[in-house]
Amino acid sequence: MRKKIVLLLVLGGSGLLLAGGETTLKEAVSRALERDGALGNARLEVRAAETARTSAEKSKWFTLQAGGNYRYTSETMEITADAFPFPTGIPGGQGTVLASAPAHTVDLKLGLAQPLYLGGLLANQVRAESARRQAEEWTVRQRTLDVAGMVKSSYYTWQLLGKKSASLELLRSSLELHEKRIGQLVKEELVRKTDLLETRSKIIEIDLSMTELRQQQAAEAIQFRRLTGLEPGDIQAGYREEVPDLETALSRLAAGHPLLKSLEEKSRQVEMQKKIVASAYLPQVSGYAEFHYGRPGLNYFKDEWTPYFVGGLNLSFSVFNWNRKGRDQKLLDLGLEKIANQRSDFLLNGERGLRQLYAQKEAVAAKRKLLDELIGLADEEVRLKERLYSERQLDHLTYLQAETSRERCRSQRDELEMQESMLHAAIQNLMGIGQEES
Repeated sequence: MRKKIVLLLVLGGSGLLLAGGETTLKEAVSRALERDGALGNARLEVRAAETARTSAEKSKWFTLQAGGNYRYTSETMEITADAFPFPTGIPGGQGTVLASAPAHTVDLKLGLAQPLYLGGLLANQVRAESARRQAEEWTVRQRTLDVAGMVKSSYYTWQLLGKKSASLELLRSSLELHEKRIGQLVKEELVRKTDLLETRSKIIEIDLSMTELRQQQAAEAIQFRRLTGLEPGDIQAGYREEVPDLETALSRLAAGHPLLKSLEEKSRQVEMQKKIVASAYLPQVSGYAEFHYGRPGLNYFKDEWTPYFVGGLNLSFSVFNWNRKGRDQKLLDLGLEKIANQRSDFLLNGERGLRQLYAQKEAVAAKRKLLDELIGLADEEVRLKERLYSERQLDHLTYLQAETSRERCRSQRDELEMQESMLHAAIQNLMGIGQEES
């Protein structure tokens, strides 16, 4: 009776150790997302892409530029009477200077330029930057999934190690009780002292295993703390991921995974870049209007400040450039092929990964069912061998092996429970499901 009470106390203490605090695992994931530098950089890329899209949009509108220049020439142009092939009747006769340009010239300008037709180049630039922004947003989503997966994996690993330690603690407590009873029987010379030594050896082996497990659990707690800033013991226990059937998971993978969505947007961006290349070889038309205030003005021989306007159209197009357009588009086509290969590889690997995870999930469920039956048999075996040992019909080592085997089965069942949680988290991550959907 005393043995059962102590075991229940140990079990209760272990349960409290793993029960956790008030913070949910979802809240821990949110904390990790706030702390993750790579996710912050991904969000900055979204902002950069949006800024580039705005710049491309503004390129459709006119621009104003102001400027000016000053020029000095040591020699200036002159018009003399000698320049005329007929008599001018100008007083002074031949050689008389009629007009002289100033040595100093100043021109101030305010100019407006407006693109009129660029073959769709500007519109396609806007579309390309929009696609880039969407691709960066899906990259943010992918990083969010990665961080959530790391947090959940770390937490479940910590719990798994804790359950292993708790199981060993149960076995150790049971063996300590058995050691005390054996010690009393040795004093009464009812059993051999080797039975006591065997029990003490088994307890020391358990202590060694528990020390290693605690070290591993402490290391995992450091990892969890690095990710979230929280202690894993502060997380509420009992959180469980839910996953759909395999076919639904495969459909979700193909239809909505962030990486695939990002690749789709990158493909759209490359298609827009191909159109941009084609547009660059179409006629380019722009208009301009300029207000000048200079000395001299349009009359170069009149040394006075004069305002005047200039306006017109610019037309340009490529005539011959050794088929650069074809080469540029070929490079972009190669980029599209690479993206298509990435998509194909991801789908193949993702489908294989999901099928493997679901196969493991089925195996874990089958093992848990078998272990439940095995634990029931192990309980009965321990009770039987304990009675046989007390009646001197069974050697001590055989009894210890039965006790150890039962606790090993219990530990394996707890491990399978954590493994199932880890598998569910991995399935959700591979499907592309975020915590807001789980």
